[in-house]
Amino acid sequence: MVRNDIINKIKYKGYFIIQELVGPEVYAKHRQNSWFVLSTELLETILFIREIKGVPMYVNDWHKGGSFDERGHRANIQEIVKNKTVKDILYTSGHPLGKAVDFTFKGETAEETRNWLLSIQNKLPYKIRLEHKYKSSGVPISWVHLDVKYFEQNPKLYLFNI
Repeated sequence: MVRNDIINKIKYKGYFIIQELVGPEVYAKHRQNSWFVLSTELLETILFIREIKGVPMYVNDWHKGGSFDERGHRANIQEIVKNKTVKDILYTSGHPLGKAVDFTFKGETAEETRNWLLSIQNKLPYKIRLEHKYKSSGVPISWVHLDVKYFEQNPKLYLFNI
């Protein structure tokens, strides 16, 4: 699918507005042109998932007075990326690359969503990676981190721990 068609479908179907996928800093500067910070692979993947699942997918909510503003693209001046830079820590997350989102589905736990994605992995348009558990405790994380960072050796759906 062509990038412009993907973006238009996302907007036309009302699946996402750009504020849900970028932080307030990027939106303040680029407004409706902010789509450029998100990779085509990510956009096509979340469109596919949203259409198949058929229920709301929640990423950022800052634009509605909520507290989530770094669950989509992360700009260099946003807290998580800025703190890594200040501490001289290499940060290669998919978020600042426009290749990752953290999300939840209405009425479903993150673990249920990960299991559902595992069940449909062969239908996904691209390889994806999902955060699964905290290394320190083995407890599953309470959100779904999905990225389309490509590693040749990874299977279609790769679970990793943080």
